[in-house]
Amino acid sequence: EKAEPRALAVESIMEVVKVMGFDDQIAFVKYVVQMAQGKSSLRLLAVDLILNLVMSLKDPLGVESEESEVWGIWCLEVLLKRCSDVSGAIRARALSNLAQLVGFLSRGERTSVVLKEFMGFGKVGDGNVEGGMNDMLRRRCMDDKAAVRKAALLLVTNLTSLLGGAIDEVVLKTMGMACSDPLISMRKAAITALSEVVYLLFEL
Repeated sequence: EKAEPRALAVESIMEVVKVMGFDDQIAFVKYVVQMAQGKSSLRLLAVDLILNLVMSLKDPLGVESEESEVWGIWCLEVLLKRCSDVSGAIRARALSNLAQLVGFLSRGERTSVVLKEFMGFGKVGDGNVEGGMNDMLRRRCMDDKAAVRKAALLLVTNLTSLLGGAIDEVVLKTMGMACSDPLISMRKAAITALSEVVYLLFEL
């Protein structure tokens, strides 16, 4: 479960996956999704593999194809679930990796639209997924593990960029509370996240 050996393992695995045929790549994605339900060491490895799969393989959100099954959505669903993992290390890693993917996928106009729809934002008359996302963010911003709280703030910051500052009011209040966190690093992270929100609101 140590970071350096896991990173080397992920790097080696990805070198093999990149030269696979498309069908074999999809089969491997399915395997990783199943792996994310296993022991803690496997869940942690799966969370890191998912980040690399989405950022390395072609068209994760299916914007360039008409396939009914979008493998990148499976990956995002796994990360969202692991954000509430019983292990603090996995929660922190899942939040951090999801934040990176939000930043990565929001660079494209079409992928941004799919990403917003997946998270429930922008769906008229259907706030269930969005509510679930905001509830998760509130819980993780108040998590008992500092690494989890910091990763949650990073995700909130990247979501504000994706949504143009349209973040739930309670989440913003939670970010404000984090500015009084006992840890200096957390207070700095919270101030940075709030500054990003304020900047985006002024840009509107």
